[in-house]
Amino acid sequence: MLDLKRHEVANEENSSQYFPYYIYDKFNKGKEIVVDEEANDDEKKMAKKLSLVALWCIQTNPIQRPSMSKVLEMLKGEIELLEVPHQPLQSPPIVYQMMGSSMTFSSDSMALLDNSANNTISN
Repeated sequence: MLDLKRHEVANEENSSQYFPYYIYDKFNKGKEIVVDEEANDDEKKMAKKLSLVALWCIQTNPIQRPSMSKVLEMLKGEIELLEVPHQPLQSPPIVYQMMGSSMTFSSDSMALLDNSANNTISN
C-alpha cells in the first residue's frame, strides 16, 4: 500500500484525480512514487514495481492486460525490465447505481458496450 504524502494528495489539483492517472502523472514526470518517508530504497523500488504492475492489470482493453503467470513474472523480475503501460484516455470513470451497488465504467468501456449493442441489434 502506498502511503502518499498528505500535502500532495490533499493538493486541490490532485484531490479529485483518479488514482491511476495520478500514478501515470508521476511516472511521466519522472517523479518518485512517494512512500513512507522512512522507507528504504528496497521499499521504494517495491512501491514502484507494484504500481507498474497494477497499471498493467487495470488496462481498459482486456487484451493488453497480462496473464497471471506474466504478473508473477513481472513481480519476481527486475524493475528495470518493466515498462510503463500505455495510458488510457483521460476520461474520468462514470459511476452508475444498480440495485444498491455501484458499478464504475470508463468512457472506453462504455464505447465498447455501445459498439457491442449496435452489432447485436444489426445482426
